[in-house]
Amino acid sequence: MGRISRTVIYDKLHRWSVSGLIGFTALSSVYLTYRFAIWWMYRRPQLIESNRQFKEENLAKEQIEREAELLRQQHDAETYSTQ
Repeated sequence: MGRISRTVIYDKLHRWSVSGLIGFTALSSVYLTYRFAIWWMYRRPQLIESNRQFKEENLAKEQIEREAELLRQQHDAETYSTQ
């Protein structure tokens, strides 16, 4: 009566380990969902804004370069037409 069989012990150990793994998975899923929500609400808008500013700066640089090239071409055209 006092002796417990190995299968009973193994069943209990297996049950505890599976329950622990399921609990760990559930807690990890909750934490991951929480971190994703924080990223979505706070970090994502910051990234979008910085990306927009980067594109605007590049567009302004390209516009300045194109205007400078146009002025050079106009100057060259005037120089060659007067010769």
